[in-house]
Amino acid sequence: MADAGKNSVIEIALKDSSGTIIQKNSNDFNPACLRSSGLSLSTDMLDTTCFNSTAIDSWRRKIEGLKDGSLTLDGDFDDTDDYAQVSLIDAFLKQNSGDYVGVKWYPFGTSGKSFQFDARVESFDPSTDVEDKVTVSYSLSTISAVTYA
Repeated sequence: MADAGKNSVIEIALKDSSGTIIQKNSNDFNPACLRSSGLSLSTDMLDTTCFNSTAIDSWRRKIEGLKDGSLTLDGDFDDTDDYAQVSLIDAFLKQNSGDYVGVKWYPFGTSGKSFQFDARVESFDPSTDVEDKVTVSYSLSTISAVTYA
């Protein structure tokens, strides 16, 4: 069943190196002014083709390797959003201290399932134009397994 993207909810918690939550946006509260989000998950496929396997049926043999993921968030920059956008900025600026974010992404709203994972903020890209508003883009890279429940 299709659903409107406007129902999506993102929960972000800033965590210290021990995993203790430092600050968290409240349940059912989207990061202010973010309008777009997308999760990309991938698996390395390792080629195990050997000399005799190509002679049998001419197909490569592959096994699954490591998994990886990233979440992109785009929208209007709001530095007064103390819980979500400021948490993302803090996590980006303090990565050497071990800070990272815990993420719950509900594509269909909180009545549906969520993708849950820990991530480091890989990029923080604010942008401004004289004829437009200040926008921002965040890219988060997974540092834990991603679950869907």
